[in-house]
Amino acid sequence: MPDSLVARRQLLRRSLEVRLREVTGRIVPAPEVVRPEGDLAPEAAEEMLRVAMVRLWPRVRSDQASKEERAAYLSSLAQLARLAITTDWRFLDVMNNAYETLVQQHKSERDGQWQSFLQTYAAVLRNHLDRLVDAP
Repeated sequence: MPDSLVARRQLLRRSLEVRLREVTGRIVPAPEVVRPEGDLAPEAAEEMLRVAMVRLWPRVRSDQASKEERAAYLSSLAQLARLAITTDWRFLDVMNNAYETLVQQHKSERDGQWQSFLQTYAAVLRNHLDRLVDAP
């Protein structure tokens, strides 16, 4: 394996480990082992990704989202999480963007939807770390 690829994997692994520690530190009271469930048809996944990133995420990020839009955003993240454990990095990116946005604005660490997202995101990060460890 070329040195640049080894270095890239090591950097990615360290970044994911740091993020995972940060995420699990926010889970109340303790992290559960949660694995994303459910499958989406490819066209449905693409549309959900588009809606989440083009319509909902900008509103959530700018703190302009209604309660319903915020709930729809978190619901779409839960459904997209299954794809975030694949090698299609766009779906991991949507989870990363969501975490960075929500952690900046979140007012209550004990909110059920927030905790559910954190648990799912932690599972996604663990999955990517496991793949990096198992990679040749």
